[in-house]
Amino acid sequence: MHGGYTHPAGTHTGYPTRNHGGYALCASIGGPGPSPLDILRQENKVLRETIDEASQGWDHAAGTADSPTTPQNALTTTDAHTPSELSNPGTGFADYGGPSTHESPAFVTHKGKGSMIEAIKIREASAGIGQRITRSITRSIPDTAKLLLKEGGYAALSDRILVLRFRPAGAPPVTAVIAYAPTDAADDAVAKDAFYEQLHRDVLSQTPSNHFLLVLGDFNAKITAASPDAHPSAVSLLERELKAAKIDIPTTAVHPIGALAAQTATCPEDYWSPAFDAIASADDVRLVDEYGSISPIPRHDGTDVFKWDDYLKGHEAHFRYRWSEFRRIRSEIDRNEGGLDQFAQGYKRYGMNRGTHEGRTGTWYREWAPGAKALALIGDFNTWKPKDEHWASKNTYGVWELFLPDSKDGKPVVPHRSKIKCRLETASGEWVERIPAWIKWATQEWNEIQFNGVNWQPEEVGAPGEVHPDKAYTFKYPRPPKPRNLRIYECHVGMSSKEPKINSYLEFRKDMLPRIRKLGYNCLQIMAVQEHAYYGSFGYHVTNFFAASSRSGTPDELKALIDEAHRLGLVVLMDVVHSHASKNTVDGINMFDGSDGGMYFHGGERGNHWMWDSRLFNYGNWEALRFLLSNARWWMDEYKFDGYRFDGVTSMMYRHHGLSYSFTGNYNEYFGMDTDPEAVVYLMLVNNLLHDVFPNAITIGEDVSGMPTFCRPWQEGGVGFDYRLQMAIADKWIDVIKTRNDYEWDLGEIVHTLTNRRYSEKCVGYAESHDQALVGDKTIAFWLMDSAMYDCMAAPGLGPQSPVVDRGIALHKMIRLLTFVLGGESYLNFMGNEFGHPEWIDFPRVDTTDTSTGALIPDTSTGALIPGNGGSLEKCRRRWDLCDSPGLRYKDMCAFDRAMNHLDKAFGFISAPHQWVSKQDNLDKLLVVERGDLVFVFNFHPTNSYTNYRVGVKQYSDYAIVLSSDEEVFGGSNNSSNNHNNNNNNNNNHNNNNNNNNNNNNNNNNNNNNSSNNNNNNNNNVNNNNNNNNNNNNNQLAAPAAATTTTTTTTTTRTHAGHGHRFRRTHGWARLA
Repeated sequence: MHGGYTHPAGTHTGYPTRNHGGYALCASIGGPGPSPLDILRQENKVLRETIDEASQGWDHAAGTADSPTTPQNALTTTDAHTPSELSNPGTGFADYGGPSTHESPAFVTHKGKGSMIEAIKIREASAGIGQRITRSITRSIPDTAKLLLKEGGYAALSDRILVLRFRPAGAPPVTAVIAYAPTDAADDAVAKDAFYEQLHRDVLSQTPSNHFLLVLGDFNAKITAASPDAHPSAVSLLERELKAAKIDIPTTAVHPIGALAAQTATCPEDYWSPAFDAIASADDVRLVDEYGSISPIPRHDGTDVFKWDDYLKGHEAHFRYRWSEFRRIRSEIDRNEGGLDQFAQGYKRYGMNRGTHEGRTGTWYREWAPGAKALALIGDFNTWKPKDEHWASKNTYGVWELFLPDSKDGKPVVPHRSKIKCRLETASGEWVERIPAWIKWATQEWNEIQFNGVNWQPEEVGAPGEVHPDKAYTFKYPRPPKPRNLRIYECHVGMSSKEPKINSYLEFRKDMLPRIRKLGYNCLQIMAVQEHAYYGSFGYHVTNFFAASSRSGTPDELKALIDEAHRLGLVVLMDVVHSHASKNTVDGINMFDGSDGGMYFHGGERGNHWMWDSRLFNYGNWEALRFLLSNARWWMDEYKFDGYRFDGVTSMMYRHHGLSYSFTGNYNEYFGMDTDPEAVVYLMLVNNLLHDVFPNAITIGEDVSGMPTFCRPWQEGGVGFDYRLQMAIADKWIDVIKTRNDYEWDLGEIVHTLTNRRYSEKCVGYAESHDQALVGDKTIAFWLMDSAMYDCMAAPGLGPQSPVVDRGIALHKMIRLLTFVLGGESYLNFMGNEFGHPEWIDFPRVDTTDTSTGALIPDTSTGALIPGNGGSLEKCRRRWDLCDSPGLRYKDMCAFDRAMNHLDKAFGFISAPHQWVSKQDNLDKLLVVERGDLVFVFNFHPTNSYTNYRVGVKQYSDYAIVLSSDEEVFGGSNNSSNNHNNNNNNNNNHNNNNNNNNNNNNNNNNNNNNSSNNNNNNNNNVNNNNNNNNNNNNNQLAAPAAATTTTTTTTTTRTHAGHGHRFRRTHGWARLA
């Protein structure tokens, strides 16, 4: 690896010069990158299971039935030409998609009627479909087509590509593609380019990836129009078989010939992230959710989770108690409420709902307010003065009920969009007005301070996908399948515009969703959805839990946003707040009936969060449980969210709320008197509800404590989350950047923080989230470059350059990639941080002053005197114009972020179980990491660069660079790609002259083996000797890595300097050749 912080004159400086800013390398087994055929197979996200019984005795693509090929071998044996536009290392690698190669099926051949067909055992597991389809395609191509045609139609794109669509009973549509690859025309690169280009453009871009079955066949036919009979087309063969079987040939195909070709893809993401098939979602097709049933409570004592951790046995009594409480509450809900599923549908009963009473149709209003002495509904409909018929009656459970029959013309008494509140008398005799606790929308007029509840019940229902201001939105597209790992784009709709304004749901839908999809993220996490009266709270001081924030639009416009995200293949998570609530009374739920305790919150000190200045829920209260569990189901049921990021879970689980408390890992900190078992049991209940009713639900908990069993299923006695946010990583990066110079970075300490997570409990890693972007803090980019971002972000030749910016961009890319690789089983990025957004987020604020003295009032949580910003939105937006400008270097960081995501799409390494850090050298400042099938090398040294650096790897194979942060498209010098290409062009020469070019100790293969063994036995000595002499020969090192044996864990690497070369496997070592 060359480069690093190397001055052109040869002297080492503290900062790199332009294009020598350090970088990270990622290498893959098996050549310079996936072929188009590899990618097509990887893109198959539904049919991922290798054929088993059906494959026995068949000829494999490379090998025999007794020794089946690995997926990697099977992929590389097929003759598939790589189109030139996909082999450009600066663009193509960033666009590759699909799951990891180790998850691809093993493809086999079947010889029949002169054809070769790849047999796949079909596994259908798309969202909402619980049943499993297993069907082996073991017939010849015409027979297969005939089978599929019985349930669908076909379309011919050319004489070589045939598309069939069919819908198995009770399942989503499946697409089969029969393609005749021109393998006998190996010398005709242009023809093969055209074939694969059409297959990508006209098939993949128009086919939903979650319903895609690819069947590739080869009739050994040459491309020729002169002898169509000798080389029949797919269509003619199909029709011949149909006629012989006396099956009518359809006159209307699913797609007319050429229709798909007319809808050509316009950008790479259209190939690798195809939008949902428009045909499968015609205008008259609407989404119908399928729900699971609540599972029974396992018959154990809550200690089943101990099988993962023997140290938990010391706290057996705690686990037994919380499990007994969970069983007790579940049993009482089953006995008294008709089950957990019914209990969590309180939104169908409470608040404003259409219904009947004594044979009349009308509107029901119900509210739990046990301390109230009287309650009436007021609003626009009665000019805010209740009549006799507008007073509710109270039942024995403290629930107030009111039925308003429709008027004589059949119209609701309380019209759609009309403002409402309830007026009630408290136990002390005070009359107050409140927004209904279960209100579904609340708005604030421009000239008013307080919010008003709004009756949101559109009388008309729109067509699927239709956005109309006064029609209920009808969902059109199915939920995407649950991803194996998440690449989360954390966003805030209101601040997503490049203009200083509050952005709308529809603008976000139009402008932001395509951007997020292009970046390669597969998950959208939306903040500030629940209504919050104070915009500056970032959505965390919720006032109306069932209402979508009105600042950005209507409830149905939010639904349209989510539906469009689903069409683009994005799962959508909501940042839900069940840890606390706003203290507001007039427009919130605090002291709803006038009482401090007794309703949703604890009373006294326990019910108040002293730092957040908010109210804390009483998770042991029956109606509080109904309210929160119903809220969790509401957003997934009504709005089709796919899951949640639960905010502030640490505050919930501990009575000290994690404040002024340092968790050391001692189990007494998690399972002692400081733990709040009522809150933990609630979290078990909500995970039980969501994962049973919505089988593909995703739940992420924001827990800084690292509580054991947090991400183990509730059935075992765990808390039940799918993921925990790995919050310590961001703090570590900021600490390293703030307090240490480049020579003081402790790689072992960094790696420990990145990998410090519990076995079998998944985490979401991130280098920075919205927390680091808020006013008072700095993003990583701003910490690295600070004021230089104002003057020196112009592209070379267009403005002044700065070594600070060179260093900052290099480290920004490397920090994020290392976190991406090692930080967890999923990854999160906050909106705008992917391109190093400058400055900070500052929501509009006004000075908070004492009315009598005019002095500033200190912040309630920090005690600091923070002046307002005059209500400005200037820094409450995202400057997309910066990363979109070709003349600024923000685009380089954005391009690298996109490449990282697409690298995971191609190889699926984030969630791969193999993770191993094979080298962490604080002298060389070099890390080597394996994750999945990839090897990563990170050079963090501020001045040194290395060539011929050997590292140990798990698998014996040739390695090729598939990602380098030094690429020119990422703002690098492109040295690694140049050397990589040179090595490809002179591969034989390199191998034949290995002892001259690389390592004088290796005269031949046998000597190299001996050298490897000797180096392995004297690992520390060799490293020391090489480190002492690393200034010779341009720092050309041949130091072995710390481990050479095959392991079951992953290796981690990062690079911060220089340009690298292709990874070459040399008898137990991987050499950067």
